[in-house]
Amino acid sequence: MRKLFTTLTILWFSVSLWGQTPGEELWKFNSGGIIFSSPAVGDNGTIYVGSQDSKLNAINSDGTLKWQFTAGDFIDSSPAIGPDGTVYVGSWDNKLYAINPDTGAKIWEFETGSLIFASPAVGEDGTIYVGSSDGFFYAINPDGSIKWTLTTTDELDSSPAIGFDGAIYFGSYEGKLYARNSNGSPKWTFDVDVIEGEDSRIISSPAVDIQDNVYFGSGNNLFYSLDSDGNINWSFFTNGKIDTSPAIGPNGNVYFATREDFLYCLDDNGIEQWSILVGDVFYSSPVVDSEGNIYIAAFVGSNTSRLFAFDPDGTELWSKSFVGLIDSSPSISTDGSLYIGSYDQNLYSLFAGNSLADSDWPKFRSTLASDGNIFIDLTFDLILEGSGEVVGEDIMHPNGNIFDQVLLTGQSVKLRAKTNQITRVSFLDENEDIVQVEYFGNGNLTLNIDPATFFPPALPAKYNQNVFYVRGRPSVVIEGADAGTFFSIFTVGSINAVNQALFPEGVVYDAEADVTLVEVINSSGMGGLLLSNTFFSADTGKTGVDAEGVPVAVRLTVGDIDASNNATPHLLFGPGSFTVAAQFPGLRITGGDLMQSNGLSVIIAPSGSTTPGFDTLTSQNNFKSDNTPLPTQSIDATFINADGTQLSVAIEEVTF
Repeated sequence: MRKLFTTLTILWFSVSLWGQTPGEELWKFNSGGIIFSSPAVGDNGTIYVGSQDSKLNAINSDGTLKWQFTAGDFIDSSPAIGPDGTVYVGSWDNKLYAINPDTGAKIWEFETGSLIFASPAVGEDGTIYVGSSDGFFYAINPDGSIKWTLTTTDELDSSPAIGFDGAIYFGSYEGKLYARNSNGSPKWTFDVDVIEGEDSRIISSPAVDIQDNVYFGSGNNLFYSLDSDGNINWSFFTNGKIDTSPAIGPNGNVYFATREDFLYCLDDNGIEQWSILVGDVFYSSPVVDSEGNIYIAAFVGSNTSRLFAFDPDGTELWSKSFVGLIDSSPSISTDGSLYIGSYDQNLYSLFAGNSLADSDWPKFRSTLASDGNIFIDLTFDLILEGSGEVVGEDIMHPNGNIFDQVLLTGQSVKLRAKTNQITRVSFLDENEDIVQVEYFGNGNLTLNIDPATFFPPALPAKYNQNVFYVRGRPSVVIEGADAGTFFSIFTVGSINAVNQALFPEGVVYDAEADVTLVEVINSSGMGGLLLSNTFFSADTGKTGVDAEGVPVAVRLTVGDIDASNNATPHLLFGPGSFTVAAQFPGLRITGGDLMQSNGLSVIIAPSGSTTPGFDTLTSQNNFKSDNTPLPTQSIDATFINADGTQLSVAIEEVTF
């Protein structure tokens, strides 16, 4: 049993415990039409993608439909998400649409002279930039009014890119790469080489690095790198036309594919590092993850496409087959999910295991929002509001996890986590145990200490540590979470501490975190909540876990819940939980019995429902953080919904 405690507490965030294999299909969503469009991902995990049944689809991170917007014709354009969350997308009906991200309602439409195949870019000031097949390039204000236009002599299918200096870059069928300042004034124009027997069109959408070097391919079989003044840094001759868009990896290498079968890796000087035969690549562009792995889709014949994953050296890691063509470009979300559309009308979610690379331009349209901006994270505030001090960043734990350490310095703090890292906040509970609260993934958490129990910073009485901690009884509110968000609370004890010198001989510890409530709101899901070392109690209000309507993908563990006086016990979360196979899945009570001091029943379903978030409640043994054993308890508690209707619960008792 000791192994169970340390595995769940210390290695909680390890990807290997998710029970997924890279390349494994998590879900697929049938749109009703061919998906040429590439997905954009919102801050709350919503995926937006167009389809050739004239729909813009908003899909929740669990693969369910959020809403659909219907245009007048195909939506092959890839949506872009603006700074305020507005979704912009073009259609073959000649219009650019602005869509409300919450409801799918049209905010406005802007009509051009021909179909819009290109994808829009959105500037920091909210200006939307897009080209049309009518040969005009449009800059549109956030209210849908025209800001400025540029006239070219041929259609514009190349999607614009916005550089670090705010300049806009896009190609045209006439073989020109345009650079325009944000006010529409010319910066420069570059003409590609004219090669006999080849066309000069530019469908490839540019990528831009931090120095405003611009990378793109052409129908003349050449791949170009231009400096910020439009001069050639270098060019590279390939075996075929380049209509796909490049991606830049964490090491500065540039990746792109050709119509004639090859994926190329060049360094930033244009020197080929490797090339790999993958199949015909028409429009699908590569994406690079946080480990430098590259993903590319290619047509391999016999009405079959394959999605390939390669490591940074070009060694194949895995591949997956799909029926028909794939022209959609893949994207990778913060929870390690890879999204890609297909001609079979499905948007697929696959397990990649890593997030998007933190590089200048890691994918088609650069960012998860697909807004066409250079991907730069110059600053990241862990503390959003309240009283806390960041005392350590990018700390490598012996188990391989990377975390940022925050010390609570007042009664409340609001926090978030860096991509693929854990944010940990520390304080003392009422029994003077050091408590660690850990958060991983999208969204944020707010930690509140009950003012009636709050004590200002002081040295811990039970530990050999020269750190000043505040003390009190906490509650936690989690907001904006999704299926890739994980959360845990535990106390520091001999069973889990790296530094065993923390513990003076003869000191007795409560060795459980004393907490009032964990509440999850405005969230599409949770990956898991590990509260096996947590004892919930209160004498007024709610106590326990209240995540009404929020499904938990992997597991929820709770030490015990005990309501006294007027408090109401909650063990409430959404149906559709525990869909991800993992070790020790489901709802588990670890050493408690759920009996309430005030004799009340535990609320496990919302008003009007008799369906809890679980099929079976498992009671099992555990250890406190000081290695004190907690035997498996019989669960004799009663259960109700929020209306007071009695509910029956299947219970199993196990001992490890």
